[in-house]
Amino acid sequence: MNGNDQILQELVEAVNSPDWWTIGITVINALIMVWLGYNQYRLQKRQTQLQELQTRQQDYETYKKLYVLLSSANAEIDSFLFNLNDSLWEPRYAIDKEYLKRKQKYIDTLWKDLSDSYIDYELKFSKETFNKSGYLRILSLMSRLIQQTLMSLEKGE
Repeated sequence: MNGNDQILQELVEAVNSPDWWTIGITVINALIMVWLGYNQYRLQKRQTQLQELQTRQQDYETYKKLYVLLSSANAEIDSFLFNLNDSLWEPRYAIDKEYLKRKQKYIDTLWKDLSDSYIDYELKFSKETFNKSGYLRILSLMSRLIQQTLMSLEKGE
């Protein structure tokens, strides 16, 4: 056997030896682990994005609720004196004597809803942006004014 044949024989034996199979399996195993790790990374990234989206959606719902409450309170405050004057006008009062009671009930409901959302206002708005207690005081005064007016009407005053 010459030198070339001997080298070729040793190469065939080395390839057929269990050491090469172990190295091959280890490389394949490493590639599978890299692939699994990358897929896990992508999955975690998607999950993080989904959680951020859910958080933004919850914030949107909270802000929407607060906006509706504030819009309703502002509209009621802005038109309060006009509505009170209109409801006490004799022809109007004769047609709808329950108007003030309904109005008081609505204002009390607004006060309760704003009061229940008090923590949300504190978390979402700064004190400079929104005066939470001011709204509650105004709505409370409006309700008391209607209550006093109703008591005076019942007495015939």
